[in-house]
Amino acid sequence: MADDASTTKWSISALSRELQLDRRTVSSIIQSNGIVPVDTDRGNPVYRLLDCVQLLVDSKFKGALVQTIGDVDPEQMTPADRVKYWDSETKKFKYLEMVGEVVHVSALRSALAESFKSLAQLLDTLPDILARSANLSTHQIMEIELLIDDRRKSLYESLINTD
Repeated sequence: MADDASTTKWSISALSRELQLDRRTVSSIIQSNGIVPVDTDRGNPVYRLLDCVQLLVDSKFKGALVQTIGDVDPEQMTPADRVKYWDSETKKFKYLEMVGEVVHVSALRSALAESFKSLAQLLDTLPDILARSANLSTHQIMEIELLIDDRRKSLYESLINTD
């Protein structure tokens, strides 16, 4: 029984190929768990299959589990798990709000309203400022007012029609 799993010797490359894991991942798991090579083959360390396989399979399963967590559907959970899920999501958004990554819609609306009020006030007073500082004629001021009104209207339309 020289070929049974207790005596079979595998290299890092062979383990990574068979389990479809990156060689660096296999090497890291083997080293971090203190698995000692049983021999060398052409100068490369080889390991007993039974020493490595459980750790590597567990690692692969955990990696797959982490990738699937993004696809969680709270409606498919038990009520207790659903409560835990939404509690964690609420805490996550509170944290993101605290660090400034997320803002309330009402705060965003207020900030935008203040910005547009300031812009509107500037646009309302611009013809008077230009009339005084540049000695423009009444006809020129009227043209500026028409241009500002037109631009304000197009800005309004573009804000209303955003999807």
